[in-house]
Amino acid sequence: MGNNISYQETPVELSLGDRGTIRGLQLDKKSRRFTGVPYALPPTGEHRWRKPRPLPAGYTYADANGGAYDATKFQAVCPQKVWSVVKPDGGKNIYSEDCLFLNIWTPVPAEGEENKKWPVQLWIHGGWFQTGDPSHEPGMDATELITTGGLNSIVVAIRYRLNIFGFLAGDALLNDNNGEAGGNFGLWDQRAAAEW
Repeated sequence: MGNNISYQETPVELSLGDRGTIRGLQLDKKSRRFTGVPYALPPTGEHRWRKPRPLPAGYTYADANGGAYDATKFQAVCPQKVWSVVKPDGGKNIYSEDCLFLNIWTPVPAEGEENKKWPVQLWIHGGWFQTGDPSHEPGMDATELITTGGLNSIVVAIRYRLNIFGFLAGDALLNDNNGEAGGNFGLWDQRAAAEW
């Protein structure tokens, strides 16, 4: 994936029916981007080093006042050693263990095709399970593929726990988790995102 072209950004809202509404950005009338969309509950506190917890039944995407969920801003990066993770706007990276979010790009449907079904591609960033992020590294944006490359599918980029937060292993952790899920929480995150 890559992005070498600038785009005109226009706010756009997408109704999810009884699941709420999300606000993203439409880019040059050809693609839409929704960033920081949660797919699981935060893996923090007593839920650190546990399998991801799915969003509860009846979860709605909304802001604190019941309005549209703001999916226009990239969320914090999963904690990691700093290598090349750079925010697109050049600002300082914010790290958080609350990092189970998706970035979603969609084509803008042609008039009369608003209910068209698109294939979905899941994209999992590299980085040896140690570093990386689908939001902040240059070239990890599907906008250009859709806008200028003619890609007619939805692209979903998965953020998952990395390094010690996603892949810590050991007997104590296995015992604490009743013998399951020790050492591969990041992979469980990826599975939860795919099931979302």
